[in-house]
Parts: sequence; structure tokens; C-alpha cells
Amino acid sequence: MKKTILITGCSSGFGKLAAEHLAKQGHTVFATLRNTQGKNKEVAEEIKAYGEKNNLKIYVVDLDVTSETSIQKAMDEITAKAPTIDVLINNAGYGNIGLQEAFTISSAQQMFDVNVFGILRMNKAVLPIMRKQKSGLIINLSSGVGRLVFPFGGIYAASKHAVEALTESLRLELAPFDIDSVAIEPGGYGTTGFNAAIQFPDDKNVLESYGSYAEAPYKMMQAYASSLTEQPDPMEIVTIMEELINAPFGSRKVRYPKANVAEMLHPLNKVSEEIQGQLGFDKLVFNFYQS
Repeated sequence: MKKTILITGCSSGFGKLAAEHLAKQGHTVFATLRNTQGKNKEVAEEIKAYGEKNNLKIYVVDLDVTSETSIQKAMDEITAKAPTIDVLINNAGYGNIGLQEAFTISSAQQMFDVNVFGILRMNKAVLPIMRKQKSGLIINLSSGVGRLVFPFGGIYAASKHAVEALTESLRLELAPFDIDSVAIEPGGYGTTGFNAAIQFPDDKNVLESYGSYAEAPYKMMQAYASSLTEQPDPMEIVTIMEELINAPFGSRKVRYPKANVAEMLHPLNKVSEEIQGQLGFDKLVFNFYQS
């Protein structure tokens, strides 16, 4: 069954790859990205050309997840073409690395504005449609560091831990409406452009006070990069998206780890799901809904 899919962050990486692939499978795809007439004009035209060449239902829409005005304008454009939205893929996001103290508060706020509040804004825009149609799927791009942490990545990990909490809580809240909320937890995919967009500390005074130790985050990154014998294929993540989209409600798990973090996360996620299940909130929510 073909679906209407809205994807954020389609300027590169998983977002762009997913938009083109899912459209090729016959779905109607709204590929959203910001600055389609500026910085991202070239990639916007590239996605449009791909759709026209292959006769696909793929529409490029300008959308900035940090702006409610931009989101509302985009939603007006989208709903004029498609009355229903079956799938929302919250893919927009970026990372940072460095000494936690050396990031200004404003730079940390900017990250949460995209990685966390961007998801909240998009959910608020799409959920009224999904609740009305009593069906839907929200896929959040989390990360392996949404469950684990590493030194010099605390702010980014904190944003992804927040994504995990939002995903699981929303899943419980919306189960009576046959709406699923799931998180995909990728490891490192060096070919997606993610690394090129990583932000670094911006408080120079703090960096200077740490002396040579301030270089530790960059040395760790270099050591990690050199330890990889091969880069995982980002299509693995798109394949998970496709499988989730085709799966019926009630059959999806809450978390899907992939690549070099999967082995570590499977046991952690299993224990978490067992404990969460013992709390019985799923049954409680249905009781509230029926009363």
C-alpha cells in the first residue's frame, strides 16, 4: 500500500537518500529542507530533477524545523497536495564534539532547537492529521549515543537521549490511535555528510584554559576514523525505514539500532523494553482512552 511520507533534513545523508528511494518505491514523498532558494538550491534542484527524470511523486518543500512559521507554511503547501500524511520521518539534525564546558550555552541551545524541539514542532504539525485518520507512523532518527555516551560528546548525546524519551513516551500516548512512534539508532556512517557538519566548541577562553588537553576530542575522532576498516552503507538505514513503513501497526519495536553500535545496544534495549513493559503503562493508557 503506497503512503504519503514527509521527511525533514533532505539536503544530504539519510534524508535525501530516503526521499529518492521511497519515491522510487511508489510512495508520495515530501522532501523538506531549508534554504531551497539559497544554500541548498542546488540539492533542491537535484531532487526535483531526479523525480522528473523517473516520473516520481517527490515534491521539494522549503521547511526549517526551528521555525513554526516555516513549518506552517510548508504544511499548507503539503496538505494542499495531499490530505493525509501517513509517515513522518524526523531526520533533521546535526552533531557536535568537544569539551562540554567549552560550548557556549547559545550553541547548546541551537543544537537542542534542531535535534529536539524540531521534532516536537514537526509532531505538533502532523499529529492532528494522523489522529483524525487514526493511523500513522513517526520515525525519529536517533543515534547510538541516544543510549550510550562517550567523552566530548555529552551535548549531542543529551539531545539524542531526549529524542529517545520523546519517542517512547509518544508511542505509549498514541497507541489508542493506531499511531506508532519508533527510533532508529545509527552508528557512524561516514559517507552521509554528517561529519562535515559537526560543530566544535565556540568558547575560546575556556579552550585556552584547558591547554593541550583541548586537542583530545580531535585526537579521539582521528583515532576512531582510522580504526574503521570500512564504512557502513547508509542504505541500511533507508532499508529499515522502508521495512517500518510497510509493517502493520502493532508489529514494530520501539528501537532499531544499526551498524557498529547494534551489538552493544541490543541487550540494553531488550532489558529496557522488558522493564518498561512491566510498568504496564500501555494498558493504563488504553483504559484512560476508553473511559
